Amino acid sequence: MSKEKWASIIYGRSHHLDFRFIAIPEDFGEPEMNWALPYILATIQKPKKLSLNPRWSLFKNQSHCIAGVTCMVRDLVEAKDLNFTKDDKDRPLYVFVGYVAKLTNKQYLIDVPPYNHKSLQDFQGLYDYVKQVWQVKDFHKNSHDHIKTNYETRIFSPKSLAKNFCTDLLLELNHQQSNPDKVFLWQDKPEQNSKLWATSAICSQSVSLCLGNSYRQKYFNHPFLNQTSDSINKLTVEQRLTSNNYSGKSSREQEGRATKKVNPLTELLANKVKEDITITRDHALQLKEILINNLNNQPHNLNPPQPPEIKLASLDSEMLHTFGFKEKTCESKILESDWF
Repeated sequence: MSKEKWASIIYGRSHHLDFRFIAIPEDFGEPEMNWALPYILATIQKPKKLSLNPRWSLFKNQSHCIAGVTCMVRDLVEAKDLNFTKDDKDRPLYVFVGYVAKLTNKQYLIDVPPYNHKSLQDFQGLYDYVKQVWQVKDFHKNSHDHIKTNYETRIFSPKSLAKNFCTDLLLELNHQQSNPDKVFLWQDKPEQNSKLWATSAICSQSVSLCLGNSYRQKYFNHPFLNQTSDSINKLTVEQRLTSNNYSGKSSREQEGRATKKVNPLTELLANKVKEDITITRDHALQLKEILINNLNNQPHNLNPPQPPEIKLASLDSEMLHTFGFKEKTCESKILESDWF
């Protein structure tokens, strides 16, 4: 029997509706969801790499601890539920499912859902919350309401927290009171992952851990202070690329610059259009000035007004040639759209 009380938390999409918190603990409001969301979003980056390679995450602050898994739905559910694994566009689904514990009396946990790189058994039942809202559509009443879950004792599979807890790792593990501006990259090995998982649960500080990455994550404002990577063979410490690295910008402007992804081709075309507009405006001003000068210098009542065609003919031919938007060629590659 679990010595802690856990509530369910699920972030994913149903058949018709987009990603959102589907189920949250009964005491979760906007502040708690805003705290948890950046961690969850970080685990669903590059979803194509999730197939048969779930990402395990454990993160906590002074009031809550969340232990969960991000994976392809087809790797989570049983064969009889495969009809719940694709959305209405026939795209394969992925999901974050986890448990939340309150940390009101102590900041450490002696019992957590166990890390098991071979099985997602302890998290399979959580997808039932998605099934409850599977066919909900936007026009349905309360379609975006969250399912509230209760804290209760849970029976998890056999645990090995005491065996995997490592005092040396506890001293090395990064947390908010240690090096919040650094990210610790650990080698991705099942044995060490078990130790990192158990040690993070025991740690009495605000800690964050993501296991199972098959690539090195380097994102602006990435929340996890501890990550694993299969591209390294020893502990590597790197500077976190946060918005604080930029000066002269507000925090909102910094976050926008850090998180917004711009297609290079789109940016190139936009810059070219701006350049052409500037050229057009300058030439229009020149044209206006020449026309005014011509009119001012023309003797009054000596000659009948000349039609605009004759006046334009007197303009510099080179300027007329370059007036307006320049003809430009731009070769673009058809970008392969992400299945996800």
